[in-house]
Amino acid sequence: MVKELDEKLTILSEVIDDYRFFTMEGDPEVLDSIETGSRVVYARDAIEKLLSELDGKFDLEEQKSIIRQCDHYLREHASQIWERCKRDGREIEREKYEKPPLSRWWWYLDRPELWPPLDVAHEEND
Repeated sequence: MVKELDEKLTILSEVIDDYRFFTMEGDPEVLDSIETGSRVVYARDAIEKLLSELDGKFDLEEQKSIIRQCDHYLREHASQIWERCKRDGREIEREKYEKPPLSRWWWYLDRPELWPPLDVAHEEND
């Protein structure tokens, strides 16, 4: 059990690194040339799943701080990233297959009126 949790913590760190790259650190020209829209959405989904599995078992404050920074950036650049999602075909996927709950606001980058305030969104995992 401990080994499995440690592996999930390692995976969480790797996915957070990807999320940070796709939102805040990547070269805009490179990001525009690959399927970053879909990668951002799926990375954020994976983070949420891992947080729910690991929260309370580890001190995740450092990871949550990075996620908050990336979430702020994602919201500030939502229209650009949503354009990438559309180009990657993710808006169709959201509507037809995934139908994620509104609490997973990153699937709805084109609909900021549906987003919970970030403080509320992060309280769910704090």
